[in-house]
Amino acid sequence: MMFRRFIGATLAVAFLFPVGFDAQQQRERRRREPPSPETRASLRDFSLDRIARKNTRVRLAGARIRINFTEAPTDGEDFANLASVGEGAVVTFSRAPAIKLRTAVDLRFGAVTLPTENVAPDYPGVYGLWLKNRGDGWVLAFTNEPDVWGTQYLPDAEVALVPLSHSDVASDDDPDVFIVELLSLDAGTETNGELVMRWGPHRWSTPFNVTP
Repeated sequence: MMFRRFIGATLAVAFLFPVGFDAQQQRERRRREPPSPETRASLRDFSLDRIARKNTRVRLAGARIRINFTEAPTDGEDFANLASVGEGAVVTFSRAPAIKLRTAVDLRFGAVTLPTENVAPDYPGVYGLWLKNRGDGWVLAFTNEPDVWGTQYLPDAEVALVPLSHSDVASDDDPDVFIVELLSLDAGTETNGELVMRWGPHRWSTPFNVTP
């Protein structure tokens, strides 16, 4: 009789607390515990190195144009890889999102027009920007996928290619990080601008304009 009661109690416990219950409790306890100093430091480094974004903006014809980018350093692997970007390939940023353009007005880069509402009606134009080696020079590739990582170039999302002027001459004011600048080229009508990217001795640029 006592043996049957013991077996019954054991089976009841096993039914109420199945295998894995203790492991589940431990997982829940770890989830509630605050992160260790090492984990917090890793998360902080990730945020600062990979997610912190800069932006440049300009107002032309009363409309705001903005580009978000990350200041990749010239002493990092991405800059070191720049020299080996082959024909048809793009410059990538392994620790940052892709460069992102947002415009409240249609932009014209020579014969290329980048309209607003490319992702949704009644919404600003939003594009991913990529430096691309065309073989005979550099071009700026615009895609309809702005919210991707800096290594996730999608050729099928490409909507326009704009030729870039490029120089590679060292000077005393070379930036030690990647920077993007949007400049207004006239103080009158304010319809003409220039997009400039600089990284160490490299300088890429292209003019653009808007319709008031």
